[in-house]
Amino acid sequence: MTKQYKQPKEQIAEDTTLNQPQFLNNMIGSIETVTAVPTGKPTNFINQFKFYSSGSTYRLYVYNSKADVWRYTSLT
Repeated sequence: MTKQYKQPKEQIAEDTTLNQPQFLNNMIGSIETVTAVPTGKPTNFINQFKFYSSGSTYRLYVYNSKADVWRYTSLT
């Protein structure tokens, strides 16, 4: 008597391409808006970015983990 083995099911690869506009919309919606200059050390990737708004001053802050400082660029 011989044993019969079932063939494993064929695996279908998932589409891993990102829908860039939707990805950016989701990311921008997750970025915190602050009214004071950030000082803390971020705990995850998305917390490394902060929108700053104070009166007519708008900035995008980015955390530089190598230098352990927040850097910013002015927005218009």
